[in-house]
Amino acid sequence: MSGSDGCESGAMPGMQKLPQHDQLQRSVGTWDGAMTAWSPDGQEITSKGVMVSTAHGDFHTIDSYEGEVMGAPYVGHGINSYCPLRKQFMSTWTDSMSGCPLQLTGQYDEATKTTTLHGEAMGPTGMAPCSTKTTFVSDDRIDWEFYGEIPGVGPVRFLRIEYTRRA
Repeated sequence: MSGSDGCESGAMPGMQKLPQHDQLQRSVGTWDGAMTAWSPDGQEITSKGVMVSTAHGDFHTIDSYEGEVMGAPYVGHGINSYCPLRKQFMSTWTDSMSGCPLQLTGQYDEATKTTTLHGEAMGPTGMAPCSTKTTFVSDDRIDWEFYGEIPGVGPVRFLRIEYTRRA
């Protein structure tokens, strides 16, 4: 086997570490997060938190975030992967504000240093399309944004977290 699945000759598909897995590992570490949320009337709400991202073998990362969102304690956990068979980055997120896990899939764009993932999130009228953009500004800075779809309006940015790596 060789070629499109990224596997060396004789290796089972999905068992070979790829450059996309190295891309995921760039986020491993402890990060201080400066969050900005926007209320429906456009008011900015800021808070701080900490994200710890750990390697789960060579293929995946596990994120743990603790902080506040709109004045309330907030805890979230995510698992991030790249599937060589699906040829997609994948992420699952759960947190203390929602009983609906978030599942996202998408691609990394080397030109913009941005991973864009799409999925569905709980909205005011049920499940609605959403997306995230993770931009690798430098080895020590990651910007993350969450967008939700509002009927008749389109995608609206709800959250932005600027992460700075702790020394």
